Amino acid sequence: MRSEAAKGSARALATGTFAALRLLPRDPRSAPHAVRFATSFLPGWSPLAAEVPWMSYRATAWLDRFLKPDMSVFEYGSGGSTLFFASRVKRVVSVEHDPAWHREVSGLLPQKQVTGCEYLLRKPQPGPPDRPAEYRWDLYTSTDRDHSGMVFDEYVKSIDAYPDGSFDLVVVDGRARVSCVHHGLAKVRPGGVLLLDDSDRPEYAEAADWLAPRPRMDLRGIRPTAGTLTQTSVWRV
Repeated sequence: MRSEAAKGSARALATGTFAALRLLPRDPRSAPHAVRFATSFLPGWSPLAAEVPWMSYRATAWLDRFLKPDMSVFEYGSGGSTLFFASRVKRVVSVEHDPAWHREVSGLLPQKQVTGCEYLLRKPQPGPPDRPAEYRWDLYTSTDRDHSGMVFDEYVKSIDAYPDGSFDLVVVDGRARVSCVHHGLAKVRPGGVLLLDDSDRPEYAEAADWLAPRPRMDLRGIRPTAGTLTQTSVWRV
């Protein structure tokens, strides 16, 4: 008889396979990634263990083509993407808001012999009593209900410590994303790229509208472990 672990793996692989069969007719351009998508449902799989960003496979494939060894990257939100970027570019600056996750990723960086990575922790703080709780870029709030009443000023403004035009790529994939877009855009060098993950979410429409004059490419498709299609967008600066 098969072990319970083997049965669990078989069930997870079946779940991933059925998800691929359901989603690929709506996203045929992601067909080359179907096997990797299905196996992402296996027990123990995570973007951190796989050293990949948790965004659409099309976006990851585009990044793999875009990135060059002499580039610098700033990312809001860390994890598998941090390892992915660090293995491909000269310099990575990553900012994280969650102390427990920061400790986990920090412990992995030396194991992976990661160099050229500046890894920041900027925790959210309680918002001033007189500050509205609504989601607005200039209030540095987050749509995450777990952080209701908290503000991400230090997190968002961490990029302000670097001169304008410092980075070939700024990745916005963490908290207070509209705020991050507003602060991050000036830090992208001319000809560089700003990337916004989950760009189809209504709450990020303001950022997309603000970036609208710039050339845009949407990379919509399947994403590891996700049962719905997701969208990542990049803008040339």
